[in-house]
Amino acid sequence: MAAGALLLVVAGAVSVLALRADGGPPPEVVARGVDEGTDAGADGWDPRLEVFAEFVAEFRGRPFLEPVPVEFLDDDDFRAAVTDASGDLDDEDRAALDVSTAQLRALGLITAEEDLLDQYDQLMGEGTLAFYDTETDAVTVRGTEIDAATGVTLVHELTHAWQDQHLGLDRLDDLDDQPAANLRTLAEGDASRVEDAYVATLDSAERRDYEARMSQMGSAAMGALAGVPDVLQAGFALPYAVGPPFVAILADEGGNGAVDDALADPPTTDAELLDPAVFFGGFEPVEVTNPAPLDGQEILDEGPFGAISLLMALSERLDPREVLVGLEGWAGDASTTYRLDDRPCTEIVATGTDEAATAELAELFTAWADAGPPGAASAGLEGDRASLRSCEPDGGTTPSGERVMLGVQYAALRLTLVQQALGEAHLDIDEATCFASELTTQISPDELTGGGTLSEAEAQRRGTQAAITCFR
Repeated sequence: MAAGALLLVVAGAVSVLALRADGGPPPEVVARGVDEGTDAGADGWDPRLEVFAEFVAEFRGRPFLEPVPVEFLDDDDFRAAVTDASGDLDDEDRAALDVSTAQLRALGLITAEEDLLDQYDQLMGEGTLAFYDTETDAVTVRGTEIDAATGVTLVHELTHAWQDQHLGLDRLDDLDDQPAANLRTLAEGDASRVEDAYVATLDSAERRDYEARMSQMGSAAMGALAGVPDVLQAGFALPYAVGPPFVAILADEGGNGAVDDALADPPTTDAELLDPAVFFGGFEPVEVTNPAPLDGQEILDEGPFGAISLLMALSERLDPREVLVGLEGWAGDASTTYRLDDRPCTEIVATGTDEAATAELAELFTAWADAGPPGAASAGLEGDRASLRSCEPDGGTTPSGERVMLGVQYAALRLTLVQQALGEAHLDIDEATCFASELTTQISPDELTGGGTLSEAEAQRRGTQAAITCFR
């Protein structure tokens, strides 16, 4: 297991793949009832699902290889189904959870009292509408009525079934942590792309019902998940935030074929998902050796940390916009998670694309260490590598709200702006990336999250300034 997977390793420990992060317990809706006694059609499909399966197959350009079974469960049974995996974890899975817990505590992202598995069960039980299971090749849906919102969800999950049949999502367990996490993100981005296309086909009444229900479920989920640490919520939401704009860029550039190619051979680093210019440029990461052990260390795990994991960790204490800029020069890293005198610790070493980029990474590490509890972390340049060492201080730390989620939102914003610049302004990938990066730095957190307003004139002014910076 790679040490830098952060919370993503938790998802890897559970057999289900596709989990929607924008739902909660569905309200009662009068719609087409789901009769569990419905016979399969002549082609093997449940007749109630054929319209959704046909849409997915037509949009993705190839038919399903076989019908997909779908089970509809009431709220209690669904919650039990998505959390049952907790009892099936083997020793390797539990060791991975222990490493993730130690790493998150060492970085001050969760308190010592948090139970990662309980929190993940909370996320799964309250934050999902349906899931596709790569082991059973079946979809499980929360609710016993097919209304507009359930139809949209079925399109999303059937897309995962289509991906599995044609591109083999069941190989997730055979991939290293980072390619597996990237594959999940790409799979969610593709399913969201198909879902959005289906939503566009709804008539006005169906659209109103869909939007009202999704808003209601989103509010219910936010309330139910209020006690789940920000880093876990951010990691749960990450594939749905980063995946859609990245896959949209792939589809705009090369259609379904480009998306299929990426799903068949996902990027080896998450830096490529943060920056499409890196992906299209044929990026080759620098191999970085693991930090040298200290006397008395009990090493728990070693391996790459990752650019997205750095974004999430550093955003807890720093401005995510500055972190995104600093990570543009990321070329590779390695980490060691260990215990020292019974305290969980993590050391990360990273190198940049050149000497200046490495120095910028070291500055980010130093600023992050200085912003934390005194004596808990140290950072700086060690030879030709940036280094950060952090241990949980005596008494632990208290995460500071929603900063990690903000980092994920800024990453998604920049990707969306890249896509728009490529499609609407007809820029090349380097120009679009520069423009998007410049504009992203000008968006305040309040403006990003909806708490602040931005006039059309001010938006045009900022766009002009970004263009001047990139194209002068």
